[in-house]
Amino acid sequence: AISSVSCPATGSCIGVGEYATSGTQSRAMSVTESMGRFSAATEITAVPRDASARPSTYLLGVSCSSANSCVAVGGGRNKAGHSVAMYMTRWHGHWRAAFLPPPPRAATGDHGLSALYSVWCTHRDDCTAVGYYNDHTGTRRAEAVSTR
Repeated sequence: AISSVSCPATGSCIGVGEYATSGTQSRAMSVTESMGRFSAATEITAVPRDASARPSTYLLGVSCSSANSCVAVGGGRNKAGHSVAMYMTRWHGHWRAAFLPPPPRAATGDHGLSALYSVWCTHRDDCTAVGYYNDHTGTRRAEAVSTR
């Protein structure tokens, strides 16, 4: 399903989301729109460096400052098998992925869950994203991160 769309110019949009590859796995995907016509969804094969051997990724938000520059946020499964916050950057059609480092006092182990839900960019290098993380007591906390 497509979960977010960003249109940096009239008639030029990028959508992101995820699709199921099995009962427990998903992969991030994107679509493009040009002058009222959407492309077929394509799998985003980029995964963070510390991803699980069987990576599972999803995207919940996207913001494009131009037709060639986008940031998308969501989550992915790390090597330990936990779902943690992830972001992807798209530059001239090529995606790169990375996990967001956990904040101080974030939970570790089975309770170390986090995700980013929404992102807004005014420029390629000026973005703010929001989401959540579990703290060391297991309490879900709001998180906001910025590239500034």
